[in-house]
Amino acid sequence: MKVHLFETTSSLGAATYGLRRPASDYSKISSSAAEFIKKDFYVDDGLNSVETLEQAISLIHDARALCSKGNLRLHKFSSNNAEVLQQAPETERSVQDVDFLPDKLPEQRMLGLQWAMSGDTFKFINNIKEKPQTKRGILSVVSQLFDPLGFLCPFILLGKNILQKVTKLNVGWDDDINGELKELWLKWVAELAFLDQIQIPRCLKAANFGETVRIELHHFSDASDHGIGAASYIKLIDDQGNVHTTLLAGKSKVIPSKQQVTISRLELLGAVAATKLAKMLRTELNMHIDGEYFWTDSKIVLGSRPNEGGGGVCVYVADGFEARVLAATLAGAEAVFASVHSSGRRIFSVLAVYRAPSGALPSFLEDLGALIPTLPPDTIIDIEEASTQIIKQVQQAHFSDEMHAIKNGQAVSRENALSKLQPFLDSKDILRVGG
Repeated sequence: MKVHLFETTSSLGAATYGLRRPASDYSKISSSAAEFIKKDFYVDDGLNSVETLEQAISLIHDARALCSKGNLRLHKFSSNNAEVLQQAPETERSVQDVDFLPDKLPEQRMLGLQWAMSGDTFKFINNIKEKPQTKRGILSVVSQLFDPLGFLCPFILLGKNILQKVTKLNVGWDDDINGELKELWLKWVAELAFLDQIQIPRCLKAANFGETVRIELHHFSDASDHGIGAASYIKLIDDQGNVHTTLLAGKSKVIPSKQQVTISRLELLGAVAATKLAKMLRTELNMHIDGEYFWTDSKIVLGSRPNEGGGGVCVYVADGFEARVLAATLAGAEAVFASVHSSGRRIFSVLAVYRAPSGALPSFLEDLGALIPTLPPDTIIDIEEASTQIIKQVQQAHFSDEMHAIKNGQAVSRENALSKLQPFLDSKDILRVGG
């Protein structure tokens, strides 16, 4: 097949494969250019940052040569350095007829962000059109704020809070809002004009910073009755002892509106958001991280972390008829949150740690001993096996009769709520439902 249709389900996959195939077939031309095409492209936009001018110029030439082998034209080049931009043919630049003075480089839209190449900063352009003061209008305005890295998440959270409060009023989509909510909304909309003043440095390293000798990641989490939030910073230390910190990413979320949630639970959800953010950054950052730290002012979160001996078990309350696993790193111990729910009731969820210093459980978990598999000293426990054992223990405690009947080929009683869900045992003797 030599032709692929646009706007089909397979279009994105076919286009991505077509871009990456030359990088695999002709990687000998330049390994760095091949890695750039394989890892640093999002659909048809490629983003990369290098240490020196020579590396940037070489990357442009090698990437174009590599793509040409697959009859692909790599063009629309942009750079924060005028000398690098001059190396690309004028017809292949994103903006032609450019004044190459360092302070005259244009701005470029890049994956939803505005990149001011002269100052090498990310900016936000307020081009949101005025909408009616209704639930539909508020939803439209809040949804238009695109912030992939979470730089604006504290501000956007306020807008989402207002939308959530309007939704609770059970008003129509086109009904005007009044009173205190209207005042809050008008104040929030007025502050949109200040977004143009926000500038975030693109480079993680200061211009006159020395040779980096240590890199650390610091993750902060917090919660309130308005929502939860997490922010991650990178801390660089050079050979002279100078320190430079930069915001990497942020994340915020409104609290659930359909259930009553305590601040303690929200603090735990904030900590989970921080671990998810940390996991994403460890995957995406192409650098060696010397240290990673999690910060919180919540005693609930601090009390739920692994003990100082290098292992332990944490308790976490979860909702939903599900079993889910979240990889996390807390206090240097590799861990897994295995959250389980049974019979529509809340039960405790257990944090199984890779390295357990002893088989004994902490005193605050002695009453849950039946639910927690014993962790032998200095044993590496497979994540999947740990979560499987926890689920089986919980199911045996709550569904032993049903599981015994199914195992013996008998049907579950029609009076049992599980009978409508077509329960069965899988190859690992875990109780599952079919519908």
